[in-house]
Amino acid sequence: MSTLGKILIKFSVSLVLIYQIAYILNVYLTIKYKIEMMNAAEDILTTTYDITQILSIFIIFDILIILILLTYIKFIKKHKLDKL
Repeated sequence: MSTLGKILIKFSVSLVLIYQIAYILNVYLTIKYKIEMMNAAEDILTTTYDITQILSIFIIFDILIILILLTYIKFIKKHKLDKL
């Protein structure tokens, strides 16, 4: 793999990690803000359900990233073995 490809992979992985950290921070602040603004138990249950939906999407996104990275690692190992 060329140097540019390695740099692009490192850059994209760094961007994904920054995005995930920002997303987690956003979810935390949303939870904190909504809990402060709630009055009734029904609102708490509705908000908890909404937050659970958001987090499940985030987990699916993480699983997809892990699968892509594992496929990439497998491709690199196969490519290195072919060179030998």
